[in-house]
Amino acid sequence: MKNHSQRIKQKTIKQKQILNRLWKYRKERGLTQRDVAYILGTKNSSQISHWERGDKIPGTRNILKLSALYQRLSNDLLWGFYEKLREEVIARKKKLKNLKIRHAQTQRS
Repeated sequence: MKNHSQRIKQKTIKQKQILNRLWKYRKERGLTQRDVAYILGTKNSSQISHWERGDKIPGTRNILKLSALYQRLSNDLLWGFYEKLREEVIARKKKLKNLKIRHAQTQRS
């Protein structure tokens, strides 16, 4: 049984990882990490492993290649990251709207 500090540490580690569906789609296609690395033209399969574990995010070229390989949109492949960015955009959009309202109010005064 894990003690409290071990659970907190494990939770913190999981929160830092980028949620994605790369492993799921690779398995659905019956491919190994080595297969994917070869198809994408990456140096080795460790890069694929980092992406699947959520330790790193694929660059633009590789996410587009993965999208083509798995026949999925990039926001579906990296859904956790996409949702995080989407929330950030919505929050900033609301903030901008409020700033514009305040600016308009000060202009009227």
